[in-house]
This record gives sequence, C-alpha cells and structure tokens, in this order.
Amino acid sequence: MRNRDKGVIVKQFIKKISFGLVVFSLMTACADKPVVPDTHAASVVADIVAARDAVREASGGDPIFLTFWDFDKTILRGDCSEGLKEDGQQVFKGLAQVSIENGLSSVYDNDEFDSFWEKYIHLEEEATTLEAYTYLPRVMSGTPRAELLALARSHFETVLQYHLYDSSMQMIRDLEAAGILTCIVSASPEFFVKGAADFIGIPEERIFGITLETDEEGVLEDQVVEPVTFGEGKRSVIQAFAAELSGSTGRPVIILAGFGDSYGTDGPFLEWIAKQTLVAGTPVSVKINSGEVPEKYKGLFREVRQDKRFEN
Repeated sequence: MRNRDKGVIVKQFIKKISFGLVVFSLMTACADKPVVPDTHAASVVADIVAARDAVREASGGDPIFLTFWDFDKTILRGDCSEGLKEDGQQVFKGLAQVSIENGLSSVYDNDEFDSFWEKYIHLEEEATTLEAYTYLPRVMSGTPRAELLALARSHFETVLQYHLYDSSMQMIRDLEAAGILTCIVSASPEFFVKGAADFIGIPEERIFGITLETDEEGVLEDQVVEPVTFGEGKRSVIQAFAAELSGSTGRPVIILAGFGDSYGTDGPFLEWIAKQTLVAGTPVSVKINSGEVPEKYKGLFREVRQDKRFEN
C-alpha cells in the first residue's frame, strides 16, 4: 500500500484532539536583552497562550490551535539520524548508524557505516545539504518501513529519550495542556523521527519527516515524496496540513508558534509563522541556540538558549 492518504491521516488526527485549560501568569521578554539559558519556557508559553486568548476573543469561533517544531537540536539535544559527539567523544549513536549496523540498509553492509558517513559528509559539503538529507533515507530503500520504525522506537526508549531538552519538553507539555497542539516537521527520515512519538507525548500523525514511497507490502522505494521537509519544503508541508485539517473539520486552524534551531533548515517556516497577520494577537517564532542572525531574520525571532536535559 502506498503512503497513507492525507485525508485519512487528518481524520486520525482529529480523533486525538482534546482541549484542556490552564492559567499561566503573563510575563514579558525582549529579544534584544541578553538571553539566560533554560529560563525562557514559562515566558514563551505565556505569550503563546496570550495570542490564543486574543484570537478566541476576536474570532468568537472554535479554532484549532497548532505549533510547529523542528526536532533535531530543537527538541532533541543532538540529532536522531546523525547522533551526537561532544569534545570528540560519541555521546550517542544516530539512527543511521544503528540501522546500518543492524543490517537494514540495502546499500551498506552492517560494518560499513564509516563508508556511509564519508559519502554523507561529502554530499553535504560538496553538493547540498538537501541532497545529503535525502540520501540518508534512500540507503534504506528495499527495507520494510515497519522494521525501521520499530528500531527507531527501541532506540528512543533505550537511548534518545534521555537526551531531550528540558525546556522544549516543558513548553510542549504546557502548551498541550492549554489546548495548543504540537506538530513536528523534521528533516530527518519520517521512519526515524516518528519513533519519538510516545516519548514526546504526541501521536505519530502529527510528526512529519522526509518520506519515501512504499510498495504494496510496505517496503521502502527509492523515490522521495515531495515536498521534502527541508527549508521551503517545511513551510509547504505546514501550510498543506493546516489547510486540509481546516477543510476536514470545518474549523479554522491557527498556527500560533514555530520552533527551530537552524536558519537554513528552519528559517523559512519560522519566518512565515512570525509574519502572519492573525485576527488578533501576535504569533511567536523561537530560534533555539542560534549563532549570528542573518540580516533578513533580524528582529523576527525570539532567540533562546537551552542545554539542560529533560528528566521525566
């Protein structure tokens, strides 16, 4: 069977929507002030909840409120596909390495991760980052998607869940409690990043990543599904999902906030969210652990720092 029809995904998603209420004390923050690590969560949540309340009051309707998050280095302290090294030491293996070592690549034998990594880095440096990111899932073509997803769930359970950012998890849980739903749009393969669903506390139907076609038996093919969740493609996926959800429910869908760590990968969708004109209130785009701000993005994003790991 081919990739599931988006309408089916939306219907499954709708069943999972529930709204809770929570009261937050309002705080203010200014992007021009020095950023203190791991103290921003309550302020960011308060501003997003304030935007939700303003939209509700002005519209008089019953909107569905969403936020969209990058995953690697935004929710996860590291990269679920590439892994994490600090001071030259491996903190954890990425799912690319784990998959190859478990014999799930049709291109590389289980002892050839170093060959894959050399090719991957060569593509990223000499071709384009997008070409490298789409090469990664394609080396898994010929493998049942279910096997890769099961491996990803296992790696999150045993390793990766212990490397989530505390501040991101706090914001996600507080926003979900306020009826503001979390969606993830990642440049990792979807069969990797969906493995995080249970540990983040959101359904797989709200997690998007680079996707390959599958055959009738659920085996991955070599063809990448467009749009690719990278750069401008992330924005396209977000807009399409919001439009389909609104059409299926008959309710307006309001995107209140975006979160990302990379100006190149996440900048376009964070910019689009920040520049929205809502019926009332102001959307929030949060840039996590950023370096120098490109000129075109100056003043658009709230810049925050975070490092502390989440302890459930």
